Amino acid sequence: MRAGAGTAILGTAIRIDWKAAAAFACLLGALISAPVPCLGAEGDGGGKAKESGAKPQDGGESPDMNFGWFVSDWGRKVLANTDLAASGSVGGVWRLPKGSTLAFFKIDAVRWGGTADKSVIVLTPDPNLFAGGEKCLIFLKRISGSRYEPVDVLGTEGEESRSRLAACLEMMDIEKLPTYLERIALFKDMLLRNIGVEDRWIKANALRELFILSKNKPRIFTAANLASLEERLSAERKEEAGKYLLSIVTHIQVLPPLMSAVTPAKEGDTVEGVAKLAALLNEKGISDRRRRFREEAVFDRFREEADSEVRERIVRVVGYMPSPRLSNGLVRAMLSDVSPGVRAASAGALASFADSRPAVFLLQALRDPMPAVALSAARSLGMIGDKSAADGLRKFLETPGLRSDVREAAGGALKALGG
Repeated sequence: MRAGAGTAILGTAIRIDWKAAAAFACLLGALISAPVPCLGAEGDGGGKAKESGAKPQDGGESPDMNFGWFVSDWGRKVLANTDLAASGSVGGVWRLPKGSTLAFFKIDAVRWGGTADKSVIVLTPDPNLFAGGEKCLIFLKRISGSRYEPVDVLGTEGEESRSRLAACLEMMDIEKLPTYLERIALFKDMLLRNIGVEDRWIKANALRELFILSKNKPRIFTAANLASLEERLSAERKEEAGKYLLSIVTHIQVLPPLMSAVTPAKEGDTVEGVAKLAALLNEKGISDRRRRFREEAVFDRFREEADSEVRERIVRVVGYMPSPRLSNGLVRAMLSDVSPGVRAASAGALASFADSRPAVFLLQALRDPMPAVALSAARSLGMIGDKSAADGLRKFLETPGLRSDVREAAGGALKALGG
């Protein structure tokens, strides 16, 4: 979440608080020989963040902060790894041997976690960590004692940086609230508000978070939220934000009926979900771009699903609403999914696509090592009725050692094609 550029670049003209230098001299011998921690992979939005390990479940309690699961992606990447977040200023920066950097950070206000120290030592391999200026909000992970490594940093010098700081502090305040439902509602409202601000950094972060939230929790958005997003999409369709906004709207529209169809909570959800999803995918008068986003959202959800039974249900649902792009997704699932059940269901769903596109791939699936996949592919070839597959079926039937049921199914498909 690094943002803002101050007038003093500490990596160019190092400014030293000489009152801190005496303490530094005492510590230097021990610190030179101490290993400098490596920062995690750079997170979205410019921050340096490491994924946390075990996390509490929705509504659970964190042993450190007494609140449950983080509602923001930034919280999961940054706050989950933060022992101390503080506003303050850099009192001095020293370049250590082997390319590492040491800084004294003077604390003005603790924003997250806690410490009785008025200043702490920050060790980092990044020589440009404080290039945004002396004053900043820094997120730190404890190494030992008063020594920390940086997780993220946000410059706070200048009017632009102050507005960004306010947005960051508001998100932190939301993450501290006691209940998950309260946090998620306020977080959503904050994001919907921040996608309309002029500051590009605040807007970009809000769009990114809203994209993730709409994908993971699409049911929390109301009809009024959707109407507001559609209105903003109309105004910014050709802007950089337009693609994000269309993806967010698509998640909110497509994912709830899709998940109702494949993970029904009550009787009738599957039929209702399939009907709503089919209506969205077959809606007349929408642009090809919007239709493409809707179709791609189905298989985006498929690829992210770890449960093979749910993936199998998704491809079965797709069979009720054939289109060329959905056909491509089914072919990929049939040929590459790790689950034989998903591959077989994908081959079966392709029977709904009465054209020549899937036939060549169904012939490949005949040689799947799992008999259920080969059987499903053979039956679909017979149902599609593409006569160009006849030669491939004849060649397949010459394969020695075929299982009798697979041979019978392939022979039935060839007969159906007039061969």
